[in-house]
Amino acid sequence: MAAKVYHVDYERDPDGRWVASVREVAGCHTQGRTLAQTRERIREALSLYDDDTDRAELRDQVKLPGPAQRLLAAYAATKQQAEASAAAAAAAAREAVRAIDVLQVSRRDAGELLGLSHQRVQQLVDDADRQRRTVKATRRLGQKVAAKRESALRRLVRPVAAHAHKR
Repeated sequence: MAAKVYHVDYERDPDGRWVASVREVAGCHTQGRTLAQTRERIREALSLYDDDTDRAELRDQVKLPGPAQRLLAAYAATKQQAEASAAAAAAAAREAVRAIDVLQVSRRDAGELLGLSHQRVQQLVDDADRQRRTVKATRRLGQKVAAKRESALRRLVRPVAAHAHKR
């Protein structure tokens, strides 16, 4: 059974405390000094209305004044772009290390060329080697499975073929 999803709205009251309310459950609300404390307490409050709140998914909606909300959204978008760029840079570094490794350039020189430490270059080489071994092992396993499947099919076909010749 899929976990229930509850939407929780968080707002600051005039005294600076966080107030949380569950949209789907009328009267289910709590407050706390910090967001973390309020998140903990809203799950406890929800448990008074539903027995299975340990597995429930709580989707937070923190309501802040307009400018702060816009700045947080801009930050989240920028952070996501930075993570995507970092992933692309890491992939490019792995490819560059592979290309340089083929040329048998030392790890220190490779690091110098890439702007990485020689230790990081070694890690990337090790990761590439590990990945190649995994691919080879997966291929071998696939070949073994295919061979076993073919052998099993042959065993099934032989009795059928022998039975057909007896007729």
